Amino acid sequence: MRELGQDDIDRLFARLEKVEPPSDFASRVMARIDARADAVNRQAVWRRGLIYTCAYIVTLVALAILAYSAGVNMAHNGTSTLIGTLIGHAEVFAYAPDAYVQAILASIPWVQVAGLALDLIVLTVVTRLLLRGARSFRGPAAAA
Repeated sequence: MRELGQDDIDRLFARLEKVEPPSDFASRVMARIDARADAVNRQAVWRRGLIYTCAYIVTLVALAILAYSAGVNMAHNGTSTLIGTLIGHAEVFAYAPDAYVQAILASIPWVQVAGLALDLIVLTVVTRLLLRGARSFRGPAAAA
């Protein structure tokens, strides 16, 4: 094998000396890492807040649509008429309470009522997540 002479790179490496890092080097690095982590955390909080806000809006729109649908079905099936009659003429209920209750139960649109109940549960969960996200966005000093 043939030995090569020193080239420019070898001469530069030979001139290198050991350099002592500044005394506050580690603290400066850690401060930059903390600042970077805070920026990443703020971005994640904003992203989460945006997702929760969109979910909240979608849930509210679904609630409005389901409530309208349930109201239309109750009016169409006669539920509102049965309940209005019960409020205006309570003696009708006294003649045949079992039949009256069965008529009301049969006229209620249970699919829409179940959808409304499920939507209200989801709305409650999303509201809690949104409020918790707003609390964490203000920072630890504001949450305390």
